[in-house]
Amino acid sequence: MLTIILLMVHQIEDNEEYKKVMTDRSATLYCPFEECCDLGKTEKGNIVFVRKYGVSATQNIFKCNTCGKTFSEWTVEELITFRVPI
Repeated sequence: MLTIILLMVHQIEDNEEYKKVMTDRSATLYCPFEECCDLGKTEKGNIVFVRKYGVSATQNIFKCNTCGKTFSEWTVEELITFRVPI
């Protein structure tokens, strides 16, 4: 029983550390929605970490406080990686 409690405490601590890392990560992201006035603008403080889903490192949900929409980290990475110059 003590082992289970210690594991649960460790998972909570890891979860808090993960939230801190993702909060720091959110400063480097931007809202990917064209109708948002903060489209493409990083470090505005408008992007917040909501939650993790799945097992991949990029399966994280963020929210833009400017437009109120949520998006995955992968969506933004895809836009950066596959952007075609005009």
